Formats: sequence, structure tokens, C-alpha cells
Amino acid sequence: MEAETSLVVLERERYESTRDYAIRCLSYNIVNLHLAPGQLVSESIISEQLELSRTPVREAFFDLSKSGLLKIMPQRGTRVSYIDLDLVEEARFARWAIERCIVQQLSQIRTDYDIVELRNNLEKQKKCQQSKDPSHLLIVDNTFHELLFRFCQKESVYNFLKRLRVHFDRVRKLNIERMDMERLINDHTELTDAIEAKDEAKSLEVIDRHLTRVIDDLHYLKLQYPDYFLNKKKRTIAFF
Repeated sequence: MEAETSLVVLERERYESTRDYAIRCLSYNIVNLHLAPGQLVSESIISEQLELSRTPVREAFFDLSKSGLLKIMPQRGTRVSYIDLDLVEEARFARWAIERCIVQQLSQIRTDYDIVELRNNLEKQKKCQQSKDPSHLLIVDNTFHELLFRFCQKESVYNFLKRLRVHFDRVRKLNIERMDMERLINDHTELTDAIEAKDEAKSLEVIDRHLTRVIDDLHYLKLQYPDYFLNKKKRTIAFF
């Protein structure tokens, strides 16, 4: 694939460093598949499109290579990493394991304000469904889960997960055309009802179901987009 690309250029936030801005723009484009898995990317072209010098872009490339979103190949260039299903599963598992604890705790300590905020978010999700806008629904979906962490005063944990979650989010974005928006919203509604009722068992049941569905989707996605996934050689076991 060629390095030329139609990059989605985000608005730079106030006081945001050039390095952080480059990281945020590149991450957004990779997660949302504007930069496709396997696509070559060029420091000079990205610098020109973001109107930055090459230094912060080079630093962003290095940072994203450490998180597994870019692969720097000496003397050959840099390409967007293929989707690694091992990293996807690690991200899904980490999110599931931690979020189970979050909903369990929130079921014990939730306030009326928390429930109002969650239900306000649910209304935004329903508007996305009515307008048939699954892309925006993913954004509102992430906000819903962020609220769960915030109400438990675990925002730093959520921010920690965001870096790992990018691998999981690429699969979610790839799966967007098959997204059952009603099922997603029903899960969130059922979870909110359980938290409001302080029903820990029901909260855990819903979050378990909600965060394991992607496992069933992966086989379909690999068949539909075979060029997007890392093709790992099967591990062989040596016998002595």
C-alpha cells in the first residue's frame, strides 16, 4: 500500500504539545481505519498534513510502535500494524476483568446522580440508533463505560486501559457494519437497571455477556478482512 493517505486531521486542543497532538491524530486514524492495517505511512507526508515539523511526528511514530499500532522497519519505512488477535484478546480480557470489579462496586455505592447520568447517556445512544449512526454510537458507548469508572473514582484506571483498548477498538470499528445497535443499547439499559437496583449478581451477568460477544465475531471478521489480520505461524512443539 502507498504512503499517500487521506488523513483525518483533528483540531488541536489548547495547550496540547505537538507530540501529543501527533499521537492523538495518528491513533484516531488507525483505530478508525482511516489508516488501514498494513498501510505504509510517511513521516514527511504526515508532518505536512498535520502542519507539524518532522520531530514530533517521529516521536509519535516511536510511541505508537511501542503500543503496537505502528511497525517501524529500518531502511524500509513504517507501516500500520496488522490487527494482532492476541493483543485484541489481552485488551478484551483486561477490560472485562477490571470492569467486572467496577460494576460490582458501583452496584454498592451508586448515587441517584450516577443513574441520571447513565440514563442521559442511554438517550444519546437511542438517538444514534434512530439516526442510524453506529460510528457516533461507538463514541457514546465509550463514554458510557467511562462514566462507570468515574463514578467509582477510578478514572486513572480507565485511562490506563485506553492505551491497551485501541487494539480491541479496531476490531469494534471493523465490525461496525454488523453492529446490532438495539442489542448494544439493551445491554447498557439492563446494566443500568441492575446498578440502580443494587443487584450485583445481575450487573456481573450483564457485563460478562456484554464483553464476551466480540469473541464470536472474530471468525467472521477474519474471513471478511483477511488482509487486515496478522498471520502468525502456528507454534510448533519440539520433542526431544
